[in-house]
Amino acid sequence: MFRFFLLSILSISSVIGQVNIEGLRNPELDRTNFSVEIDSDIATQSNKDNWEITSELRFDKLFDNQSSILVVVDGEYSEQTVDSIKDVQENKGFVHTRYVVPLQSYELETFGQIELDNFRSILNRNLLGMGLRFTAQSTKVDNLNYGIGMMYEHEKYDGSSILKSDSTKSTNYITLNKQLSSNWFVSTTSYLQFDISDPQVYRILNITEFALNATDEIDIAFNFDSKFDAKPVLDNLSKSFFDFAIGIRYNF
Repeated sequence: MFRFFLLSILSISSVIGQVNIEGLRNPELDRTNFSVEIDSDIATQSNKDNWEITSELRFDKLFDNQSSILVVVDGEYSEQTVDSIKDVQENKGFVHTRYVVPLQSYELETFGQIELDNFRSILNRNLLGMGLRFTAQSTKVDNLNYGIGMMYEHEKYDGSSILKSDSTKSTNYITLNKQLSSNWFVSTTSYLQFDISDPQVYRILNITEFALNATDEIDIAFNFDSKFDAKPVLDNLSKSFFDFAIGIRYNF
């Protein structure tokens, strides 16, 4: 089934600034061993002074030994021209790759990522890590997974001067999916990352979606995202960020 996000009705936005890899996993990969998806969108206003482009490319491959690889390339760029002066509103993107090897009762994951985000003043954020992913065997929810891992993270920020940060972090998450009723579904993922050398430097991120199956073809999605960064690298960056959006998905 192909899902197309048709319309964003309301968005109260800040920038979360962290990739939700759990939302990028392909649940169909156990039934097909290969998939490629390309999505791109360009929007302009009639006066040609404002325009934006978003694009995503992903590659999934399931091997004979049941190991798998995921590669995602995602980008968003927008600009506004006022009185012949061009202003870049948004310029962000990431490349994420992940290799998963199933073992006895868990999965071993290795991953790498390159990211930039001008709104959060991130010139680049590079990370490399590995971890273990577990699936709960007996639970009242439809699907419950959790993971623990370690990663090396290099960040470069554009402040009053170029600031660099290098750290080794513990990265952990839990994600669950639950069919609440015949037409209501909830999916939520929480992340906790902290610096091994200084646990008081940590980030907490939650992404939650409530989906209403209005008809066989139409879903209404309510998305709530939040993030807390205990010690932002730049003083002008807020510790807390929130995002709320309502949208319609058309399934065909």
